[in-house]
Amino acid sequence: MTKALLILIGLSLDGFIAMMQTGATLRDCSLGKRAWYALIYAGVGACAVFVGYILAAMFKNIMNAPAEMATASLIIFFLGLTVIFKSVHGSGYVEKLDPDFNGKKMARLSAFTNIDTMVLMAGFSFMGLYLSYAMISVLVISFLTVFIALTIGYNLGASYQKPVGISGGTLMIFFSIWILANYVIMR
Repeated sequence: MTKALLILIGLSLDGFIAMMQTGATLRDCSLGKRAWYALIYAGVGACAVFVGYILAAMFKNIMNAPAEMATASLIIFFLGLTVIFKSVHGSGYVEKLDPDFNGKKMARLSAFTNIDTMVLMAGFSFMGLYLSYAMISVLVISFLTVFIALTIGYNLGASYQKPVGISGGTLMIFFSIWILANYVIMR
């Protein structure tokens, strides 16, 4: 369970970057707005958890336990590589004021940034983690990540993107290899 939590924190650092960029573009980022945006993001993340578990359920009956764990570790590994790649190569982000940012834009941004959460949750399902544990973990971690990232972005800008992304991706890759070694190879 602790490893799953650390993997989820690693993945949330990718969302952290996007929300730090968003915070850097906001004119007004009051405590209430940060909490509202974080709640929207966490709600969309919870939907991604549910969809990920449904997708995994379609394949669980045709795979044995080692195949499920290997699939989960590969999902986590490639998500980690993606996070590192996006961090190293950057997105060409430029801090520019977005005076029209609102809850609707936040929901759309949340949907795009939580696609990887949905994929990770399919991997967590293959690992045998309970849906309730995954749901609560995503809600709490997503809310805190977005709230903190918006605060940092609003107050300091989005200049810490590369090290944050590389750290998150590396954490995910490390634990994917650990899962593969302990549950598939050493089995």
